[in-house]
Amino acid sequence: MDQDLEVEVIPNVIKDSDIWFPDGNIILQTTSQCGDEIHLFRCHKSVLSKHSAVFAEIFEVENFVCVGRSEEYEGIPVITIPDASADVDALLNMLYDPLKLPYKKHHPETIHAIQGPLKLATKYKMNLLRRRFINMLQVDWPSELSKYDQRRADMNKSSWHQYVSLLVAHRLLSEHSPPARVICLAKDCDVKSVLPLAYYELGTAYNPIDLDPEYGVFDRLIAKDVLTAEDWAVLLRGRDFIQHRLSKFIKGVLSAQPPLRSDGRFNCRRIFNRGEDIEAWGCGQIARDWWFDHSYEALIDVSTFRDPLAFLKSLPEQIARLELCPSCKAWMQNLMLLERQNVWNSLGEFYGIGCDEEPTSFVTAYA
Repeated sequence: MDQDLEVEVIPNVIKDSDIWFPDGNIILQTTSQCGDEIHLFRCHKSVLSKHSAVFAEIFEVENFVCVGRSEEYEGIPVITIPDASADVDALLNMLYDPLKLPYKKHHPETIHAIQGPLKLATKYKMNLLRRRFINMLQVDWPSELSKYDQRRADMNKSSWHQYVSLLVAHRLLSEHSPPARVICLAKDCDVKSVLPLAYYELGTAYNPIDLDPEYGVFDRLIAKDVLTAEDWAVLLRGRDFIQHRLSKFIKGVLSAQPPLRSDGRFNCRRIFNRGEDIEAWGCGQIARDWWFDHSYEALIDVSTFRDPLAFLKSLPEQIARLELCPSCKAWMQNLMLLERQNVWNSLGEFYGIGCDEEPTSFVTAYA
């Protein structure tokens, strides 16, 4: 026959090995994109209703069988949902087994694995599960500076290059790109608390350093394909605000002086016997000379503005090596650390993001 015949595809029906309870009274059905597989999850209406406002509303409707329902399977009502089987599987496993923890801290697969379940928890209004997924996300993308420093320390134990090698080994570079993927997920699921740090780290990724070009790591870490024009506008806004803030601080330190004591003298313990004014700052010349040289280098070094948190963190250690009195050393070190904290606290403002979620802890996220 010249006319092409359409061949009907008979899908393969798969019962989920974990979410198939003999006493379950509802079946959730997902279908693969090409239609060759049907995945079934036999669960309980009471459990779904308790955790999901959407399913609770469906099951409360009289004769809910007409709402998105297909044929029964083994006498059990079936609801077809247009979601990926792997995402539904991960969501239901977390729902039925809260102690199961499939995600690890600072691991390349975490954001990739959490993306689908978090979107479903948001879609079906599973608020408790959504909160837990967000907590897991916040462990890797914290809103507190001390936790960010700990995160960097943990990652530095294996080094950035080894982290990139993990991405390559897991073949996630084309699909997984912290922080660009985090930005997309946070916007989709309205998780504002992780956005300031995600945009900040996206900005630090502009230096390809000496990563092996054959992997195309730089472009993939930036993930230009997943970022919108709005994302780039936010990134540029933040970069400009950070540059302005840091430039102002660097110039301001040149005229900064330690606090005065009750007798009107500077709180400086340096003993000088060269006939200076008793109101002079004894350590002033050393401090200003060092900062003048250092500030000039900082202003012409692009890495200063790309990663000001790292720049400001490095200064107290350098100040400790200067020939300053203990009081002046402590004052200058605190000056740098205070500015670093202020920069961190202002990241949301720099990028024009308001954060509503409460900061979480590792214990609450992974308990």
